Amino acid sequence: MPKLVGDYKSENNEFFISEFDFEYARKLATSKKFIQSIIRSQEKAFKEFRAYITKYKSFKVKNNHQSLSLLKVFANSVRDFSFFFFSGLMLDSLLMERILNEVNFEEAVFFVRPKKKSELSLEMEELWKIRNEAEKLFGSSFYSSSPEKLAALIKSGNPDFSRRLLRHEGKYSYLSTQFFRGEPWTLVDYIKRAQSLSDDKNKLDRQKQPKVAISLSKEMEETLYSVRLLNEQRARRIEYFNKWIYTLSPLWDYCLKRFNFSKVEFINCTFEELKTGLRTGEFPCSKEELFLRSKGYFVDWSKKQSVFKSAPIKHESIQDVVEFGGMPTYKGFVRGTVSVVRGSGDFSKFKDGSVLVAPLTTPNFMVVLSKAKAIITDIGGITSHSAIVSRELGIPCIVGTKIATKVLKDGDLVEVDAERGIVKIINRK
Repeated sequence: MPKLVGDYKSENNEFFISEFDFEYARKLATSKKFIQSIIRSQEKAFKEFRAYITKYKSFKVKNNHQSLSLLKVFANSVRDFSFFFFSGLMLDSLLMERILNEVNFEEAVFFVRPKKKSELSLEMEELWKIRNEAEKLFGSSFYSSSPEKLAALIKSGNPDFSRRLLRHEGKYSYLSTQFFRGEPWTLVDYIKRAQSLSDDKNKLDRQKQPKVAISLSKEMEETLYSVRLLNEQRARRIEYFNKWIYTLSPLWDYCLKRFNFSKVEFINCTFEELKTGLRTGEFPCSKEELFLRSKGYFVDWSKKQSVFKSAPIKHESIQDVVEFGGMPTYKGFVRGTVSVVRGSGDFSKFKDGSVLVAPLTTPNFMVVLSKAKAIITDIGGITSHSAIVSRELGIPCIVGTKIATKVLKDGDLVEVDAERGIVKIINRK
């Protein structure tokens, strides 16, 4: 498989490979044997992740030596994960190019949509049931009371319902985290989310499957099946990895205290730096450098050892565009006010019912995605996270616009035509 040249890290990662390796990958994507080997290897990796999560579910970190040993285990698992994450994304993208040359967009969405529900979808279904139970217990006061007050009432006076919520919290709280970013959902968060659920229960229904009656070649049927499996594996891959990170929370807490790091500083450390710090007792990188990395940096993997180059991301603005397009992943037509969300730092400013505009979305975006009137992203295709969530929640969505975050600003009034994949600016703030 092609090797990565580098990885640009900011709120979201961008991977880079050489042009030669990309063409090599394009050839590999035509090999049925290679595709099947990637799918089988990922299934094997999932079993290993499940074993890790089970083994370290209740562990405690007591000293540097124990932390160092566990960090090595985690670093090895990340190396395998990175390969499958990258190779899976590349195969998915290259195979979709072939599919869309022969099958139209709506048919492609039908054929490659995962049949298995994601953990995110299952969590939303459970939250609906919790909301309905809460309505029976508290009546209209469930919506008028503060989440903090309700949490206290539930803990003190409703032990059965309290246990139900705690089981839900223990099972799904990791979903609001993404690659060390974001905070796990708490009991108060679940109550707040349950209170904000729309009465439109169709949002939980998946998009109605179109009647598709077309003749496909055997080769195309196999390609579509492979992309559907890769699509399912993509969701599971992220779920397992974030659950693994969440399981190791005691290790990350130990490192934060040991080196007196903020979470932002910790996120920008390398495994080698952490290993050196735990082994010698002194961290080999200054806080000034970690601060610079928080603004964005490029990891050059073309050398024998990773070379870090601080490179703050620049959010360009384009003023003269009034209409632009992308790929619709869930149909609909809405008008609404823009809220640009580049990462978890912008979640608090998001207003319910706004049109969410982002470079791309990840699982920790669910706290705002579930409240969005529509979704627009710079990056993504029909199997991206945004596309999957939009279909599961029934939210009009356009992905792959390339310029949405450069053109749109908070407060802009837009029309989102997810029938045609067009965004039109009605009024700039």
